[in-house]
Amino acid sequence: VTGSTTGIVLFTQIIGFTIRSLISFYLYKTLRKVTSQAPALIAAILYLIISPKDLLVPEFSNMQLSFGTLMFLFFVHYLHSKKLWLLILSAISLCLGVLSYPSFIVSFIVMCGLLIHYSSNTKRDIILYTTTCAGIGLSYVFYLLCQASWDDIITCLPKALSIEPSHTVDFSTKLLTHALNSCK
Repeated sequence: VTGSTTGIVLFTQIIGFTIRSLISFYLYKTLRKVTSQAPALIAAILYLIISPKDLLVPEFSNMQLSFGTLMFLFFVHYLHSKKLWLLILSAISLCLGVLSYPSFIVSFIVMCGLLIHYSSNTKRDIILYTTTCAGIGLSYVFYLLCQASWDDIITCLPKALSIEPSHTVDFSTKLLTHALNSCK
């Protein structure tokens, strides 16, 4: 196991499975409060065995799924317990999801909509959620600026975005490519 990459692969598999197992257990415990035991157990098992890229490794798409799941579970748990720290954990999970995939920021709008619809103290909860997210975002920007200058960031940003072709190809080209691939 040592002296090769096998140990690293085993370690990441074990850590990834442990993380998914813990989230799956929390999913079961949270859903059991709003449904019966059978649907909660089925959802938890499905969550445990299904992953976006069939990897147990904590890579970006799996991290986005994990943080998105935690964001929603903390929110559901908050709605039933009214403990504000759960709402803060939901906001932190959203921020970590955004770090995994920046387009995950759309979830902020969804969460605000859910707060408007389900919260008993909408104004306070939206302010708390927004300030938590903004505080983490500003902290991240401040950290970035302490590590690099604006010029460095502006120079590196196009290079970072060009690594993934989905960021450099416009929507019409993606749509055309998808249509052509569907016809094959």
